[in-house]
Amino acid sequence: QTHQLFTLYQVYVSLLGPEDCDDFAAFLSWGNRLISDFNDLDAYRVHPEDILTDLGEFYRISAVFSDASESSFSPRFWSRLPELYKMFESALLEDHWGTLGMLYKDTLDTLEIYLAHTTKTHYFIGFNALNKAEQDLLQGFLVEQKGDVIWDLDQHFYKDRFHAAGRFIRDYQENWPYYRQNPEHFNETSFSGSKKIKAVGLPGNIAQAQYVGKLLENERESAETIAVILGNEQLLLPVLAHLPVNSDHWNVTMGHTVEELPITQWFFSLITLKVDYTEAGFNRESVLRIFRFSPFHRWASTTVDTLDEWLEDLASNYSSRVSIERLSSITTSPIGDLLFRPIYNSKALIQQLNEVLEQLTREANLFDSMSRAVLDVLKELLAQIAIQLDAVSFDVSLAAFFHLLKESIGFQTLDFKGDPIHGIQLMGMLESRVLDFDRLIITNVNEGILPVGKNDQSFFPFSMKKKYGLPTFLDNDAIYTYHFYRLLQRAKEIYLLYNSKSEGLNAGEKSRFIRQLELLKHTNHVFEDEQSSLFFPEINAVQDEVVKTNKIVEHIGILAQRGFSPTSLTTYLNDPMVFYERYVLGIKDMDMPEKVMSALIRGNIVHDCVEQLYTPYLGKVLCSPDYDKMLALVPEILAALYANMYPKTPRPKGENYLILKAYERGIKQFLKGEQELVAKGNELIVLALEKEFNVLMEDIVEGQKVNIRGKIDRVDRYNGVTRLLDYKTGKVEKNSLYWYHWEDFTGNYKKNPLFQLLLYAWAFLERESHSSVEIGIISFKSPKAQVMPMVRKNSPIPVEPGKVDKDFALEFRKYLSQLIRELFDLEKSFVSLGDKVD
Repeated sequence: QTHQLFTLYQVYVSLLGPEDCDDFAAFLSWGNRLISDFNDLDAYRVHPEDILTDLGEFYRISAVFSDASESSFSPRFWSRLPELYKMFESALLEDHWGTLGMLYKDTLDTLEIYLAHTTKTHYFIGFNALNKAEQDLLQGFLVEQKGDVIWDLDQHFYKDRFHAAGRFIRDYQENWPYYRQNPEHFNETSFSGSKKIKAVGLPGNIAQAQYVGKLLENERESAETIAVILGNEQLLLPVLAHLPVNSDHWNVTMGHTVEELPITQWFFSLITLKVDYTEAGFNRESVLRIFRFSPFHRWASTTVDTLDEWLEDLASNYSSRVSIERLSSITTSPIGDLLFRPIYNSKALIQQLNEVLEQLTREANLFDSMSRAVLDVLKELLAQIAIQLDAVSFDVSLAAFFHLLKESIGFQTLDFKGDPIHGIQLMGMLESRVLDFDRLIITNVNEGILPVGKNDQSFFPFSMKKKYGLPTFLDNDAIYTYHFYRLLQRAKEIYLLYNSKSEGLNAGEKSRFIRQLELLKHTNHVFEDEQSSLFFPEINAVQDEVVKTNKIVEHIGILAQRGFSPTSLTTYLNDPMVFYERYVLGIKDMDMPEKVMSALIRGNIVHDCVEQLYTPYLGKVLCSPDYDKMLALVPEILAALYANMYPKTPRPKGENYLILKAYERGIKQFLKGEQELVAKGNELIVLALEKEFNVLMEDIVEGQKVNIRGKIDRVDRYNGVTRLLDYKTGKVEKNSLYWYHWEDFTGNYKKNPLFQLLLYAWAFLERESHSSVEIGIISFKSPKAQVMPMVRKNSPIPVEPGKVDKDFALEFRKYLSQLIRELFDLEKSFVSLGDKVD
């Protein structure tokens, strides 16, 4: 297929001239479609001059009523299609290559000679839909009495003139001269025999995989033949995962697609990294994807001592590009140099990718056997494309090379080994042709899958196909109808599973095949349709616990020396097990690009916007005109910050547009509220923004330095009182800032903002000469509330709302010290607290 694409493009350029042609990357979007159409002309024995001339006229008329301006589809292109067809065929024949249609044509041209020189009888078994060339081929053998065709069709489908399962074979019996003289007798009546048919609607693919496992639970060695037919072949791994543990009598006849495996997706990410490179650096998300693939994370961890910190910093920095200088610590190793060395042409990229594959092969211990097999497949495909590139005279861009490679990988599968005769057979719909089973389980019997529905990738319109006898989507439906009913023909027990869940493009609609079986039910068939759901195994609730070891405590000591952040401490308070997984084991949440802004991205945009608004006025007594200037800048700053985070889609649309507008409104409401306070004579001075602090606590754990570090969003002075304020983009309830006892913070994530405020106040008073400060939250979801203060209920000493003095800070320090000692205590295990919330 790749060779055909290169050949067609060279012919196309030589015929029309480079100035009137698409570049190769644009050509790839339609080249395969044209080759497929050329192939059909030969396979269905259509005169190319006639139909291609008509096609050109059709599109020239269509162009009058459209604004199409693509050079490839200009009137000149359509008028020269017949010539393009002939030149393409000649160029392939010159290299001793051909399309499948050309092979059919060549076979028919030499059929008479072959039949004259053979004495053998040829049997054609199990065919159904034949193109015109195949029909002529089979008829040649029949007429010369040197062949026989054995059809597999039940009498029920043959006699029912409206049933699509028998459409093609009925046509052959009526229209082939041989069968008019020698009619075939269809005596098979298996479909009318006794059958148990059960249709089961299940919510999603995983539920179907679970149901398959449940049906096979009690299967041991059996005289019955059993098949699981996957309507959607991507269900293979989930079905294998849900097979009964004690079942080892099963076989997979279909291969697993290489494209879906993690190592292939990582390889695609690497090429995307190269394709998207600019002078500003590599795409940040591509860099993160490279290292988030676990084998490479393990490799890089042995190369760079601070990789986790480096990745965490990269994930939290929403600049869209990562410079080569920033990657210098990674590129010192051989693999790192290969991964992040910029490349500018396809041949050099293939050479570099081959070097990467060789290096990975030497690091084979990082991969499982399936991934190692994929490395060999990738080497072979790169070699094939390299040969094609050497033979062409035009440049192939990195994007075009990537398109070719992905297309080639789409055809590659890894085969399983098993017993194709005994046990449970797992296969795709097309692998089941000409096979019979006693028991059938068919998944994804939904409209759009079985049958596949209208998916016509062709330049020829439907009416022209009908006129010239080319296949249409109606023929495709009839092909799937035959496959489905022929599979059911001799089966005794049949389960038809379908996805009943409506989401995205899936309407959760059961296939027309199920409706036919139900509405046109045969008297000997027992039909049942039911709705089912996911099966959740009973799990005994066991409290998660990890006993601390000296090694764990040693690692906590390293964390303490770097500095505990307010987030890390609230994580421990919420659930010690989560702290263990995130900070001791280093398991991070995946940070992948999202179409809709995540909470983290929203927070960064709003924080940065407010910082830019107030920075020009630091240390100055704010007045009403200052707010007018800030209010005017809000939309512009938010738009610029969004564009920086989403450089490929700098203008927000849909949900992102609504989110930005909501925060723009929230920020403006807050600024207007503060402007009113200033206009009434209140004095406000913003002293610092994003004020960093680091407090060393040496007397908490013997021989251990403990740092507490973080940033205070805003420090200001309001009517002579110093305030520490924290911005929140999410909704903050007032009662979450109320508290009674220190124990209120344990296992209650709603108290996180309050704990952080108290930590800021303690750290500030430790480092500054103030006797007291006020603390509060600014929530941009509730901007009219302005500053929401902390309130301590039932305090032994009356405390003003929001006020933290030295005595209060000392009390907090004791609580914080106790918390840190608990972290280092070997006797205190990490125990999950679950979801304890007020």
